[in-house]
Amino acid sequence: LGCEVAFGIYANSGSIPRVRNQAVAAFLSGGYSDLVFIDSDMGWEPNDLVRLLSFDVDVVGAAYPARSDERARWIVVWGDEIKRNGLGLLSAKRVGTGFVRIRRNVLLKLVELHPELKYSAPYASSVDDEWLFALFDYALKRGVNGVQGHLSEDYHFCDLVRDAGFDIWVDPNCKMRHVGLKTWSGTFSEAVTVREVDG
Repeated sequence: LGCEVAFGIYANSGSIPRVRNQAVAAFLSGGYSDLVFIDSDMGWEPNDLVRLLSFDVDVVGAAYPARSDERARWIVVWGDEIKRNGLGLLSAKRVGTGFVRIRRNVLLKLVELHPELKYSAPYASSVDDEWLFALFDYALKRGVNGVQGHLSEDYHFCDLVRDAGFDIWVDPNCKMRHVGLKTWSGTFSEAVTVREVDG
């Protein structure tokens, strides 16, 4: 499609936040326009990657099924109101970053807004320290019910993104596979009925 692509494979680390932050640092130190995370336990269709790159929005990801047989659920948190834009995308409060595209301007804005998240990695010589920020990190957060809970690194990132004034969008038409003890697969738009409500 005429796109220049650079890729990095991050393996053999027990810390997902660390490798996500290292990937962001490598991305920002180059002249790249879009960062795409594709986790190793994701199965996806090539056309869905092309779709993510083609949408004129700042952050867009796919909803993918959770690795659970107990109850069907998708790795996405919806807000009180879900909007559908002209591209067919749905607005979300949080989305998993196992298959997501983030524009450069979003990351630059977060770095500008959060100098307190700057840190160094003295034992990782391949990391550009200038751009190393804890944008992805585990957090404890109090919910609307007043109970404090553990927040994953991707949901914490989504909160930073929304607090900075950006929208988060979900493409409901990606055919996703989530691999664990078995493979959970599905397309959100086929598994869930989205009904529009007036008013």
